[in-house]
Amino acid sequence: MVFDIEVPEPPDLSNRGMPREFEWQEETLGSEDFYREDLEDLLQEGAWKEGFNEWTEYTNLNEEQVRIVSDLGLFQAFDFYWDPTEDRLRFDAPTISDAQRGET
Repeated sequence: MVFDIEVPEPPDLSNRGMPREFEWQEETLGSEDFYREDLEDLLQEGAWKEGFNEWTEYTNLNEEQVRIVSDLGLFQAFDFYWDPTEDRLRFDAPTISDAQRGET
């Protein structure tokens, strides 16, 4: 699906803490680099735009829903990092809080 919206800015990966649900394994202690700075550079250089455009082709969200996600800052809340325990790229997707859903 093609949306008539601008690609949001890629997330700022600096000053992020430990990824959610991440546990160090004994064999990877000492390799605490999640390579976020390198990943942020790749996102800025076009990977974010390419990935976002591909995502819009396959998402089941409509344009209004994508605008809401963008307005809530959820795209910027994505966390990308290199997982040294599994030796692969991973991400933490943001969740929508009850307040953002309008629930009490």
